[in-house]
Amino acid sequence: AEIEAAFRDLYDARVRGDVEGVMKHFAPDAVYRMHSRGTGTVAMRNASVGTENIRLVIGALMQAYKFSHWRLAGLIVEGEKASLHWQSRVMLLTTGKAEEFDGFDFVTFRDGKIVECHQAFDTALVLSLYAK
Repeated sequence: AEIEAAFRDLYDARVRGDVEGVMKHFAPDAVYRMHSRGTGTVAMRNASVGTENIRLVIGALMQAYKFSHWRLAGLIVEGEKASLHWQSRVMLLTTGKAEEFDGFDFVTFRDGKIVECHQAFDTALVLSLYAK
């Protein structure tokens, strides 16, 4: 129940565009990785280590992409490891194009904070938001 509440609070903050509301869920030594190098987006290329680096990436993503209508589609929790399936409407703010996304977060918690987060979604769909 605590992990589900943490995810809901984190993504509520993401939808609001609240960087600090997202960041409060990460441990100081956390690692955040989006598995989407093929998009060419700097914030999606490499793992970010530590809250200052993660804050920069989350902030850049929030400046580029607006989330709305987020919902938890599935959650499996085993101890401090969780697999989250979420769905959201995602808009690229520079083009105004939006699509419905399915995202998958594979997360390890320690003492109620995220210490490792791997995130995956359809990178071809991301690229379609840039197409003219």
